[in-house]
Amino acid sequence: FDAETGDAPDDYYILYVNKETNKLAVMRYIVSYPEYFKDGGHAPEKFTEFIGEQTVDGITMPGGFKTYWTVKDDQPGDYITKIDFTDVSFEKELPKGFFDAPADAK
Repeated sequence: FDAETGDAPDDYYILYVNKETNKLAVMRYIVSYPEYFKDGGHAPEKFTEFIGEQTVDGITMPGGFKTYWTVKDDQPGDYITKIDFTDVSFEKELPKGFFDAPADAK
């Protein structure tokens, strides 16, 4: 996207894919959402390691992830949190308009 696109134009995401499995292994990202950072700043970069694996309705996805602050040399630093993906399901039918933008969307 061009500069100034979206609500948080300074956000970025860097994805690392495992060469052997071709599955997402790590994501680094910055959150700069203006409602959180009124001075135009952003949170420090985070390092997210995807862990485990589960298959639901034939779709394979991570079992969860662990998040760390990123330190020099793009390595994980201090541990922040662990999130487990549980009770995952997929709907075969969705109501008409499910993905429509809200009427007041910009």
